[in-house]
Amino acid sequence: MNESEVDIQSIERSLVQASERLAASWSKMDGATYGLSVTPEELESTLEQLFVVLTRWEEVEPEDRPGLDRLGTYALGLVAELSSAAALLQLEDLSREIELQAYPLGVWLARRGGRLEQIDPIVNAVAFLANHTHDPQDLERLFLGVSEIVEAVSPAIRDDLTESGPGRPWRLLLLNRAIVATRSHDPDLMEAAFSAVVEHLPDDAQRFFAEGMEQMDLLGYPPQVRRVMQRYHERWSTGRRMH
Repeated sequence: MNESEVDIQSIERSLVQASERLAASWSKMDGATYGLSVTPEELESTLEQLFVVLTRWEEVEPEDRPGLDRLGTYALGLVAELSSAAALLQLEDLSREIELQAYPLGVWLARRGGRLEQIDPIVNAVAFLANHTHDPQDLERLFLGVSEIVEAVSPAIRDDLTESGPGRPWRLLLLNRAIVATRSHDPDLMEAAFSAVVEHLPDDAQRFFAEGMEQMDLLGYPPQVRRVMQRYHERWSTGRRMH
């Protein structure tokens, strides 16, 4: 992934333009709130103020920088709120466009040492990208970016045993990274992603690799990809855990 792909000014421009479109659409709706707790104009103003702080973060001395963990949590929460507002106004394409910016924002924060405490919008963005990215080089770049995010996720999220359901964000992040690795056809990326599934999601491993083998047959994956998937599937087909 190139630095240009996670330029904070580009992220800001995309989100501000989207928030302006959101505010313009809302203004034509005869004052209906559609369940919004704040107006799109208020969200847009908050967004602009936040990015002033984020843009200046690298320009000041380290001892004068505000806490990036807190700023990141706030920024990602704001992205989620903007996306939800667009969805409430039935602007589904705009909602998705906004939420997708959570991914480069997450990479930007991770690269600067930010601890990610709010990953739901990132996970939703990664899931969409995993299913809509096809070029092998793009998939490799996506894998590397998601890997940076994985490393930056807060231990509180990784170790939260109360979030054990199928929609658990940490679980979805690791599984989607494994899907990206598989679709990249790169055995090395698959090894890294599959090892993380085994380590962190042992209860999901057997089913994941079984479904992976079904895809091998259905979609005709190349031999080097099938070999990696088959090896993990055979090790887990009896429910045994790898060590």
